[in-house]
Amino acid sequence: MGKLAGMIESDFRNRKARVVEVPEWDMSLYIFPLTIGQLETIEAEVGIYKQACRAIVTRSKNEDGSPIFDEQDFAKMITHSGSGRFTLKILGRIKREIMADIDEREPEVIAEEREKN
Repeated sequence: MGKLAGMIESDFRNRKARVVEVPEWDMSLYIFPLTIGQLETIEAEVGIYKQACRAIVTRSKNEDGSPIFDEQDFAKMITHSGSGRFTLKILGRIKREIMADIDEREPEVIAEEREKN
């Protein structure tokens, strides 16, 4: 194994999750550091709300790192969301919180801006 490959593998094994609380769903989503592969999967979706749903499905994990959602959940999100606990506003907020780690601003600034809106 190459020198960088070993370092990358070690960092990946030791990655830590941050928690995104979704009170509307009574769930805690564990968000591990974003991989390039995940980002490409999310960005491959056409449309901002499909990307939001893909980000939620792709990045949301259980505490042990196993997936919470699957393709069936993604399909229902894009065909049946829009009301109740799955409004576009709620999905957008969850996506922003999930993807906050690629935002160069400090998390506190992001939270303050979110509260203003």
